[in-house]
Amino acid sequence: MKGFARSVWVVSALAASAMALSTCATLNEDECKAADWYQLGQSDGGAGQPSNYVELHREACAKHGIPVNDTLWFQGWQLGIRVYCTPQNGLQVGRDGQSYKSSCPVDLAPEFLNAYQVGKRVFDARKELNEARSKLRKALDDLADAKDDDRQRLTIEAEALRTQVFGAEIRVQSAEANYDRYLADLSRGY
Repeated sequence: MKGFARSVWVVSALAASAMALSTCATLNEDECKAADWYQLGQSDGGAGQPSNYVELHREACAKHGIPVNDTLWFQGWQLGIRVYCTPQNGLQVGRDGQSYKSSCPVDLAPEFLNAYQVGKRVFDARKELNEARSKLRKALDDLADAKDDDRQRLTIEAEALRTQVFGAEIRVQSAEANYDRYLADLSRGY
């Protein structure tokens, strides 16, 4: 489990670094001059950026007449993407509701995507539950403020929404149980 925790920490650190760079959308002149292209590639790969992400850096640095070292960037990216494209990270990326950018190499993509889908089902089920609960709260507020002639209709709507919430709770439990089983299987090396 220590290896898993370390992998999660490394991926989180790399993702945070890449996010800090990507929030600007481009590198400025000083960043282009000072760039450690290997490290930047590793950060971009560790954040799940596709291999053509270097084009954004090339465009940004070209504005300042500064070349990008594609070779070093790609070498770093290859290391970073292998850290990103693990089943453990796929679970977390899916569970966090992040989108997958089709960036994993062919040899890693199937396991990453299987895990990603398991995690994404948890995210989607929780989102559905939150939306159903929100609709139910609004319906109950409307019912509390309703006039007598609207009360029966709003009561029926609230009951239907309670049923939706119940169904969504079951889907969350099922998705979380599948997630836990998948994670346990990964921990055992299956």
